[in-house]
Amino acid sequence: MAHLSEMQRYKISWMLEKKISKTQISKELGVDRSTIYRELDRNRNGNSKAYDPELAHQKYKKRMREKPKHIRFTDGMKQLARDKLALQWSPEQIVGWCRRLGIIMSTTTIMSMAMVTTTITSTQ
Repeated sequence: MAHLSEMQRYKISWMLEKKISKTQISKELGVDRSTIYRELDRNRNGNSKAYDPELAHQKYKKRMREKPKHIRFTDGMKQLARDKLALQWSPEQIVGWCRRLGIIMSTTTIMSMAMVTTTITSTQ
């Protein structure tokens, strides 16, 4: 999924002022029509409901800064997963339990870790 550039936001603003339809704007920018509608819904000025491309780009950058970043599978997380696997928990149960604690991990990562641990243990 590509994000709209600042220049595209200025083009949207200009085309809206010229009363060009949202469908035509999407065709001109080479994006799906829903992208334009989402952009307008997310980024209109709260008071005037007008679309301001500068404000829209500031809001976009703020959302990107606040977006959760990829977190490494830390040693503590690995130990937590190992402990739960030792109690016969499934990877799905571990992920669900961790999610309630605000810890994000995937079943795929847990299964990969378990397979590596099993392989190392069985070859020793």
